[in-house]
Amino acid sequence: MNRRSVLPKYYQLELSLRRRVAELPIGTALPAEPELSRQYGISRTTVRQAIDALIVDGLVERIQGKGTFVTGRKADFPLGYESRSGDEASAEHTLLRFEHVPAGPELSTLFGIAADDDVLRVERLSMLAGIKMGVGTLVLPATAAKGLQREDFEHGRFFYTLLDRGVRLQRHRLIIESVVIDQPMARLLDVRPGLPGIGLIRHAFDDAGRLVARVNIVTRGDVCRYVLELPITGAAEGESPLSFELI
Repeated sequence: MNRRSVLPKYYQLELSLRRRVAELPIGTALPAEPELSRQYGISRTTVRQAIDALIVDGLVERIQGKGTFVTGRKADFPLGYESRSGDEASAEHTLLRFEHVPAGPELSTLFGIAADDDVLRVERLSMLAGIKMGVGTLVLPATAAKGLQREDFEHGRFFYTLLDRGVRLQRHRLIIESVVIDQPMARLLDVRPGLPGIGLIRHAFDDAGRLVARVNIVTRGDVCRYVLELPITGAAEGESPLSFELI
């Protein structure tokens, strides 16, 4: 426990327990509250406050007379598009925004369009088993978004929706970095600011090398993780035409 930290003691313990719980099998018992109190040099009231936060998020459960046990695990979200499986296939989405807006300076430069050309912006909240996991934002030029409707984005991953609607995607470029959940994002996810998060930016290009779409996703690092599978050998027959690179 860092006595000099500006973070409250219960919050420091909460973050520590979140990291521990993420690596433990379901059903594993956490140390008893008196033991945690001794280990971290804090009161049992502070320990209970930290554990209560994990219970609210569905990561552990307290069984009277027995102890506190791990109930959840990190959700796996694959980085590739080889198969429509994994935890993301069971995710539920709530649309927060679906709008056509002028590209402006940044997006006009990114997509190589005029600043007053329209882009489609789709923002949605993703949940799994009732837990708010993250917020994703898709942006693409209106010329590539013809025919797309709000209901198209109520299920499935962003780029699967585009592929299913005839948008050609050939190559992906990913940027992944650690982030801290800020106040606006914390309000959307119903968590306290300062939790660890994973920031992902995915650029999708067509077969001519033109940028077609950009997705920004921020997920909770305490309950989510991204998984990448790579073939041992070169491209095999029947391999997905989609490819991606990590930087």
